[in-house]
Formats: sequence, structure tokens, C-alpha cells
Amino acid sequence: MGRVNPPTRINRHSWVDPATNSTGGGSIGGLIRDHRGTCIATFVLPLSYPNEPEILEAMSVAKGIEFALGRGVKHLEIEGDAKVVFICCCKMMRLLHC
Repeated sequence: MGRVNPPTRINRHSWVDPATNSTGGGSIGGLIRDHRGTCIATFVLPLSYPNEPEILEAMSVAKGIEFALGRGVKHLEIEGDAKVVFICCCKMMRLLHC
């Protein structure tokens, strides 16, 4: 994993990442940082299923957005490491006119 850069010109930044478990399931988690890069909130959620990294990453993104919105964040930049998940999210946002 590369260096995580502080957010620029935005209010908040969310880093999300899943972890798989060799016996099944996994966990999702993330953090929200302010414009200086200081961590202001975190979340971790263990899951008994699924075990597929891309699905866990998508769930991390969804939970990260929900987590940020629940804390009143209006401007959010999301960072993760599963390119295919972010491509799908961007396509869905265009379809939904977000």
C-alpha cells in the first residue's frame, strides 16, 4: 500500500479498505481525516460473509459514505485500492446523476 496523502481543498477524506479472512468472511473499515490529514473518526465492521475482496471493498465504500454522512460531512473524497470498484461506483453515480 502506498502513502496516503492528506485531502486537498475539501472538508473531509475517507480511506476505506477491506480484509478477508482465510476461514470465510472478513471485515471492512475506514477512517475520516480533516483537511490537515488528522484522523477524526474511524469504523471497523467484522462480517461473516462475503469473502471476495472486490465485494468487501464495495461494501467498505458504501459504509464509508454512510459513516461520513451520519457525521454531517458534505464534501468527501474517498480513497481505496480496488480500481474496479471505483470505476463501477463512478459509472453508477453518472447513471444516478450524482
